[in-house]
Amino acid sequence: MKSRPVRSFLTWLGILVATTSMILFLSFGEGLRKALDSEMQNFGPEIRIVAAGTSAFAAPLPELSPDMLPKLEALKDEIGIETISPLVVMVKGGGFSPASGFLFYGLDDQTSPELFLPGAKPIEGRLQPQPDGAVVGFKKAEQSNLKIGKTLRLGREQEVEIVGILEETGTLSDSAIFVPLKVLQDAMGTTNYGTFLLNLDNNVDIEKASQ
Repeated sequence: MKSRPVRSFLTWLGILVATTSMILFLSFGEGLRKALDSEMQNFGPEIRIVAAGTSAFAAPLPELSPDMLPKLEALKDEIGIETISPLVVMVKGGGFSPASGFLFYGLDDQTSPELFLPGAKPIEGRLQPQPDGAVVGFKKAEQSNLKIGKTLRLGREQEVEIVGILEETGTLSDSAIFVPLKVLQDAMGTTNYGTFLLNLDNNVDIEKASQ
């Protein structure tokens, strides 16, 4: 990227680069943190954009304003971006018991768990959480006794019904719960995003694109 405004914009946002992977962000359960090394090889998006100062080991706060999405869209041709996926993340519970922590990912209508984590497939129900459901990872469903049709409360007024259970993959998808972006934003009381996941064209140099 040769344009100074483009460089300044992306630098201000903060960029974390992973070669054909995304940095794992978990803030509960030491056992889950140990999965970082293997997870680095399993994520689909090449670039993760977060607010400057965000820790790679914590769920990103929703600090990216909605007007950043069209700005990134305007850079698609210049950088070689194939898809842009806005995301919010919410952690509920915690501690050292896997059953007591819930890691929610809010996905927009164009993003499925399969794009987010290649190879994700349902063993029950469907893959897509939209428009108002939840898709649960295999381990999370087992640990917390979550089944199709059960209701999960995200906030005071936000509830989602489990519509899918994913196959066991040995990746982060096993412990995650995927829900619609807008529903999770409402539960968090924000219209902001926590991160943008970028998939690049095959011919794009990831390191150069992030500079």
